[in-house]
Amino acid sequence: MSPYIQGDKQSIYTIINDAKNSLEKLKSKEDSLKFALVAYRDHVPQDNTFITKICDFTSSDVAVKFLEELEAQGGGDQAEAVMDGLNDGIFNVKWKEKSEKLMFLVLDSPPHANNLVLTQMDFQKDVPAEIQK
Repeated sequence: MSPYIQGDKQSIYTIINDAKNSLEKLKSKEDSLKFALVAYRDHVPQDNTFITKICDFTSSDVAVKFLEELEAQGGGDQAEAVMDGLNDGIFNVKWKEKSEKLMFLVLDSPPHANNLVLTQMDFQKDVPAEIQK
């Protein structure tokens, strides 16, 4: 991911800034807009630092600081722990029950997974109902 991390970060900065600008146009309070980020790397032995790291829902300033501190390292193969990151984004961040929910998956490498797992995922069945609301 190393050659692409700056572009990935720029995509996330753009999402955060566009969301803030849209909120301002609606005259809503900025503290009603929260961001969560899940960083993922690779499995051992390619990377020994972390598989996933969560920045739970917080202000845009804290989310940007978390993002700025991320660095690409490790590797050894092209595939990454994409499904681990997606799993944490669905199940391990604290989603509010009554809120609008958006999830963006930013990646530049394929996941460590059999393609059948990805093509057979059924959003209605496999994603918890409280996140689908």
